[in-house]
Amino acid sequence: MNGMRLRGDRAARFFVSLIFAALLLTACVGTPVSTTDTVPTAPLTTATPIATSNVTATTPAAPRFLTPSASPLTIATPSLPATQIRTGSPTVAGTLAPALTPIPAPDFDAAAVYDRVAPAVVTVVNTQRRGQSRVPPANSLASGVVYDTQGHLLTNSRVTQGAQKLDIVLFGGKIISGTVIGRDTLSDLAVVQIDPKAAPAVAASGDANTVRVGQTVLAFGSPMELTESVSHGVISGMHRSLDDANDLLQVSAPLAPGSTGGPVVNGRSEIIGITVRTLRDDRSQRLGFAVPINTAVRLAQRIVASGDLRRVSIGAQTEMLTPTRATELGVPVRQGAYISAATPGGPAERAGIRQGDIVTAVNSTPLTPANPLDDALLDFAPKQSVMLTVNRGGTDRTIAVTLIERP
Repeated sequence: MNGMRLRGDRAARFFVSLIFAALLLTACVGTPVSTTDTVPTAPLTTATPIATSNVTATTPAAPRFLTPSASPLTIATPSLPATQIRTGSPTVAGTLAPALTPIPAPDFDAAAVYDRVAPAVVTVVNTQRRGQSRVPPANSLASGVVYDTQGHLLTNSRVTQGAQKLDIVLFGGKIISGTVIGRDTLSDLAVVQIDPKAAPAVAASGDANTVRVGQTVLAFGSPMELTESVSHGVISGMHRSLDDANDLLQVSAPLAPGSTGGPVVNGRSEIIGITVRTLRDDRSQRLGFAVPINTAVRLAQRIVASGDLRRVSIGAQTEMLTPTRATELGVPVRQGAYISAATPGGPAERAGIRQGDIVTAVNSTPLTPANPLDDALLDFAPKQSVMLTVNRGGTDRTIAVTLIERP
């Protein structure tokens, strides 16, 4: 009984203390602000500005130790339900930023792509260069791909030099003979023909104009004589220039000697490029470069029709501009062919073109990263004339130039 009475006394003293504290707080602060009656609780939709006109409250009584304010108190809290306030959605200038739409994971079945494309990929061997050497000399081996039903395959030009017949190692290991149809040394592409009945498969060509940086790709080839190989990567750059070649795709898929000449393929099992170059940095990391398939097929059609491709030139050393390079040179335009030097006595010099000029169009067709000067001149022959739009010091002029065969 004494214990129960003691606990009851303690409870009574606790409640008295609470009442006293409440009375003291009311006496010091005044009437509390009501947030339930005057603050709207309607939810705010995404990207709708916060209406501050509805967010007001009654003015509290002046505290005994403060000077009363002459203006009513405005509450800066937005009219959001507690559940929305806790989401932590970022705000910009009083507006809720819209949530980013999730990007669906791409459906890229590398194994399925390999099964479709690998039978059309070949290894090209120049036995005249290789001879009896156990270690294959440089440019004696490359990869290739059958791209049409007539048995034409694309490969590297350099592996065909000095030979008209090549050994073609098909998928599965069978070796047949291939005939060199022609070459384009500038792009390092060549067309070789095999018996179409012997080709295990033909790879489909895609559209390089739809390629995007970051796109997942597979690169097929025979690195270090390891046939029927594939590597995985992404398109890491576009419209790259390397030596005299322009508009190349840069790929991150690992490449090694023997890989070039093979196809770069998208997730639909379509060829989007033919690998032609590799660069190696100080850490032995290789960068791969490929001719876009649209350009490769265009060149192949010309080669099939007339043999070795005869390129033309305006008689000048040129460099395709990028925005970065244009800034470095301090020129007024951002794309075009910058004249590094005009060949003495050549057609460009005779026409009045000089170092520092920028060719921006051929016959009114603009030069762009996807349409460099060499490609714009592809359909012309030596001794033909073209009208060049030339920018000099910010002023355009039109100059007629007679083309010569590219050395």
